[in-house]
Amino acid sequence: MRATRNGQPLPQRRVWHTWTVPGMFETLERDLEQMERSRRNEPGSISLVVYVAFDPTYGYPARYLRSEASAAGANPDVTWEVIEFELLDGSTR
Repeated sequence: MRATRNGQPLPQRRVWHTWTVPGMFETLERDLEQMERSRRNEPGSISLVVYVAFDPTYGYPARYLRSEASAAGANPDVTWEVIEFELLDGSTR
């Protein structure tokens, strides 16, 4: 397994899970939960806008954009685009 960010290897193996397909879905789930908390005006919630495009063959989130409504947030904009994908179990689905 290999993980890179902006063409550079990720230095800490512990963060690799974030960039697996399950990790990307976990990120999406957390952001959707945050959007729901914001919709209910819960204290401490952050207003987000999330766009995602799923791969039409395998269903993973191939393109993702998350934007906080306030530039004061810790991560005002987060994006990713999967540019290479390989099945590791050998299946062709």
